[in-house]
Amino acid sequence: MKFSGRSLFSLLICMIMVVLVIDVFNYNPNARLFPLVVGTVAFFLALIQFLVDAFPSMRRLFPFVVEKGVFTAKPLQGVHNESKKTETEQESMKENELLKITLIFSWLIGFVLLFNYFHYLVAVFLFLFTFIWLFSKENPKIALGISVGMCGFLFLVFDLLLGANL
Repeated sequence: MKFSGRSLFSLLICMIMVVLVIDVFNYNPNARLFPLVVGTVAFFLALIQFLVDAFPSMRRLFPFVVEKGVFTAKPLQGVHNESKKTETEQESMKENELLKITLIFSWLIGFVLLFNYFHYLVAVFLFLFTFIWLFSKENPKIALGISVGMCGFLFLVFDLLLGANL
């Protein structure tokens, strides 16, 4: 067993999901189903992540768990190993990573601010469309499709099924 920051964080998420799933049983029976399903699925996904992080031999059982993204410790495929790079290239990569993190937090702050001025469906649509189109550099048609689909899903769940007035 290998304890690292990743495995401890995954274990913490597992424990939080267990507490939330247990707490769901205190809810009204009509409001219990959706949080129970989401919490149970999240628990099992967090458990798989913990097993892969804590026991490296488990990685072969769960080949779909891939480490990539802004916070990846291992180099991505097609990217040279950092030990071979010069100090200026490494500093440039660190600055680039810091810029990405700052941009992501700026987008999230902007998303929260949109909620103050617009209906939640409009805020979600504007955020998703612009984020996917500009930050992820995806085709505008795909960004539009994802945004409309997500807004439709949120409308279906919160407005129609749950009757929430957000």
